[in-house]
Amino acid sequence: MNKIICWAITAALCTFIFATPGYSAVDWQPGLVLKTDTPPLDTAITADGKWTFVLTEGGRIRIYDQNGTLDDTIPVRPEMDQIAITATGEKIVLSSRRSKSIQQIDLTFVAVISSDDSPAMGPPRAPVTVVVFSDFQCPYCAKVGALLEYVLEHNPETVRVVFKQFPLSFHKNAHAAAVASLAAHNQGKFWEYHDLLFQHGKELSDDKILALAKEAGLNMKRFRADIKNELLNDRVDLDIQEGQRNGVRGTPTIFVNGRSLKERTPQGLQLQIDQELTRIKANAR
Repeated sequence: MNKIICWAITAALCTFIFATPGYSAVDWQPGLVLKTDTPPLDTAITADGKWTFVLTEGGRIRIYDQNGTLDDTIPVRPEMDQIAITATGEKIVLSSRRSKSIQQIDLTFVAVISSDDSPAMGPPRAPVTVVVFSDFQCPYCAKVGALLEYVLEHNPETVRVVFKQFPLSFHKNAHAAAVASLAAHNQGKFWEYHDLLFQHGKELSDDKILALAKEAGLNMKRFRADIKNELLNDRVDLDIQEGQRNGVRGTPTIFVNGRSLKERTPQGLQLQIDQELTRIKANAR
């Protein structure tokens, strides 16, 4: 009887062991190998994986992009041996166990944004370029027009404004309006149509987009053909992708020579423009 019981228990255990699903192997693949001139002491990486910071001996932080390319080097106090970066990627914190000290560094990443064929105002060769990622159904974007007019009026020789499309998915007619604005751009009337779209942002529909095009004096036959052109749709999508690559999550988002605008007021924008002009003059010496 005992043998039967032991056999039954053993059989049950075997059934449990072999029936229990096992864990699958971890999926992995080799990543980038970064080479430094001096031994690395510590590393940190931004939350989005775009940038890797390597603290090396001799007081240097080497910044690598996601392709493993050395983008920049920051000199730091040579005794620093540990590095961390905030979740937003805007501040580096260094520490030294030997000297019991901490050093902080504020970061500003410079976005590389194309302006080819994008609607623009101001001198083509202006030293400062202000890029606006915008949505025609965004009420905050509608207020940016006055800000840009102020800046162009006060910086007629030094500032160029570039408009980039960033229609948000929850604005039903924003993408269609973006495509329509590029159709107006094809006829040299982007800014006139831009103003009308923002004035009627709450009323936008397919019919309203056509009515505003007529009010702007566009050639309607050409306009109707252009808004069905997939090339314009693709251009809107390219702007969206470019914005996302550069950290754009909402609208309006404004860059001054690739640096994100910190204060969206005439004074705040003018301050960053002046800082850019000062930086350009310093680099030219």
